[in-house]
Amino acid sequence: MTNYCKNHVGREAKRRCFLCQDYICPECQFRFYGHVFCSFYCAMKYLPFQLKRQLKSWYKNSLRNISINWTLVLLALLAVSLLGNILQFILPKKKEIVFIHPKQVVFPVNSSASDSNRIQITAPKTGTILHQNQTKIMGTGPEGRLVVMEQNGMPGGICRINKGCFEFEVADLVVGTNQFRLTIISPTGTMFQDSLAVEYISSRISDLSRDFIRGKTQYAQVALTFDGDFLDNQADSILAILARHHKPATFFLTGRFILKYPKLVRKLIQAKLVVGNHTRHHPHLTTYAENGKHFTRSEITREKLQTELIETEKIFERVTGQKMERIWRAPFGEHNHEIRQWAAKIGYRQFGWTSDYNNHQSLDTVDWVADPDAENYYSAAQILERLVRFADTTPHGMNGGIILMHLGSKRKQNQSYQMLGALIDSLDHRGYQLVTVTEMVF
Repeated sequence: MTNYCKNHVGREAKRRCFLCQDYICPECQFRFYGHVFCSFYCAMKYLPFQLKRQLKSWYKNSLRNISINWTLVLLALLAVSLLGNILQFILPKKKEIVFIHPKQVVFPVNSSASDSNRIQITAPKTGTILHQNQTKIMGTGPEGRLVVMEQNGMPGGICRINKGCFEFEVADLVVGTNQFRLTIISPTGTMFQDSLAVEYISSRISDLSRDFIRGKTQYAQVALTFDGDFLDNQADSILAILARHHKPATFFLTGRFILKYPKLVRKLIQAKLVVGNHTRHHPHLTTYAENGKHFTRSEITREKLQTELIETEKIFERVTGQKMERIWRAPFGEHNHEIRQWAAKIGYRQFGWTSDYNNHQSLDTVDWVADPDAENYYSAAQILERLVRFADTTPHGMNGGIILMHLGSKRKQNQSYQMLGALIDSLDHRGYQLVTVTEMVF
């Protein structure tokens, strides 16, 4: 499994912070006492343990090499203890510096400030989405006062208000929510504040988050895709047809399918076919089944979705010894921008299938419907007819089209694979090139 830097999305990382165990790239490594840390903060947290270890070592060596006057040792320890207690009362207590995760930071906005002491952030606006990891924070305030900026709970900078305005150059925004608090202190010692929250989405995450349902329509390319979750009774026939025609395809498999059919998965790898992620347990991600809307279900969180994907790729690597492609297909086709963005943050791009809503046509074969009396049931011949009609009647034909089929079916007859050979011949005759979905991206 490829691990990624905690601070740079998509950048591979092999080392871990010695204290917090988060993965970090070479640029983020902070070396201290022979270990690698992700920050000065973690290194300082480790310092007491290192000093304690050195004191223990010195103490053992002292016992081994010299004769100790135990009375003097006890008196020295007593003196140090008394001195510490005295200093505790004499010296002012320092506040402990604690790092707060950005999502936990809630900055109060002081609305009672008078106009003469008021500080106000004018740009950017709260809720702004940024696609670069830097920005400028500008605002207004009383002439000559010092403005202190905090970024995600940590000191961020200080400047003096000039001609009623101030400006901060902010770099190295973290991916996700970035919280800022700006403070000025009046001559009477009263603090006045304003706050701001912006969202940073890297251009890579923005690109990975878009819904990929079709390749470029100027190219006569078509992608055959097969989903696998609970059955594999069509898989061997599909592989045989693809091998006979020497054609590529893309397979989206769930974690439980990989565990249930490991030999089949290894066959896919041996045939040099592309395998993508279909989540671990094939859960419903949106409320589409209940209300026809793709609202994220209450039980689906960023952590849950990412766990579904990461567990599946770990299972795949354990079964095949190879890395899984960072592509996925949402179960039941249920997804939205938020869900795709969660997946994108760990490097995944979502692939759907092609539909022409204006002409009420789709490249979804609906081959999972097993009841011949169902309204959306199509025989193998009817599936082929629908696909050919899409190629012949829609504005761009099947250019860039992504076809959806399944590796398993409860059908007793008319399985979709029975028309696969004829479909490939038909596409060849019409001049289409079969490719994988990963080839369509570039």
